[in-house]
Amino acid sequence: MTRILLTGGHAATTALSVIKELKKTQKAENIFWVGAKRAIEGSNVPTLESKIFPREGIKCYEIISGRIQRRFTRYTIVSLLKIPIGFVHALFILLSIKPHVILSFGGYAAFPVVVLGYFLRIPVVIHEQTITAGRANLFSAKFASKITLARQESKKYFPNGIVIGNPLLPSLCKIAPKKEKPKKLTIYITGGSRGSIPLNQTILKVIHELLKKYNVIHQTGELGYDEVSLARDKLSLKEKNSYQIYSTIDPDCIHEIWQKASIVIARSGANTVAEVIATITPAIFVPLPNTYNDEQTKNAFFAKKIGIAFVLPEDKLNPRNLLNLIGKIDQNWLNMVQKVRKYKNFDFNAASKLCEILLNF
Repeated sequence: MTRILLTGGHAATTALSVIKELKKTQKAENIFWVGAKRAIEGSNVPTLESKIFPREGIKCYEIISGRIQRRFTRYTIVSLLKIPIGFVHALFILLSIKPHVILSFGGYAAFPVVVLGYFLRIPVVIHEQTITAGRANLFSAKFASKITLARQESKKYFPNGIVIGNPLLPSLCKIAPKKEKPKKLTIYITGGSRGSIPLNQTILKVIHELLKKYNVIHQTGELGYDEVSLARDKLSLKEKNSYQIYSTIDPDCIHEIWQKASIVIARSGANTVAEVIATITPAIFVPLPNTYNDEQTKNAFFAKKIGIAFVLPEDKLNPRNLLNLIGKIDQNWLNMVQKVRKYKNFDFNAASKLCEILLNF
């Protein structure tokens, strides 16, 4: 059996998609994960990967690794000091696992694994999920045996990359395409697995207005859950019955949310954008500002070009603008859905293509 090591950051559902596909031909004890244990530097919030992969039978290794932060905080020096430690730690992990191939989804935790893998002559495959290029993947590319891409636009950064799409969870691939507009629309709000405080706070300002007409499902993130929960407690019983909140949503249950969702309000991480397009759910994207290469804005405009989304910059995120865009989607919902049904989506077969590449080394 081929021993396959997966590594990365912010790639829980993408990696899980590949894991589920690999398990069709590989025993789980031959698949390993190396990544960070905490979602945010200085917090105790666990990564989604550290919570869900062990139950899949995947042996997980936490790596002590630092990164170059976009802004200086009290954790910046500590994070920088962890960088050389990460390389030493990665060496011990690789010598322990002795993988036949490494798959990296990018992120600061993956970089030392990729570099040490290269010097240990272990084939390295990189997958770039965004429409641009992540900083870690740009640095890692020179050490990779093969580079795979979710979007054609990323070839600007990786000319030798192979476009295979962005892996989707099997349960999402089975969702029937939306055809008819529901009598009562359901709005799904998500800031990604880590949540979004600005998004949460804006939603709370308009929640009474939304609940007059819509059902609302709100994924808040661990750090925002208490504030939203307290606000929900103050609602009327009728409003509470139309407003569900979750800190995080189990990937094995996420298809149930997407089946209900008629409109999505979300950050525009690569996975969320891919899921919006795959499930043909009209969306309002509020890109996380100051991402490397402005990747979230470009992800969002990719979906807008297809016709499934509006883009609302965070500096224009306010109750009036948000309600205005929700109204536009409500009025044009069926037209948006019908237009996107013609889009040829390569993401549905991406997990199997990526697994085929891994197993051919």
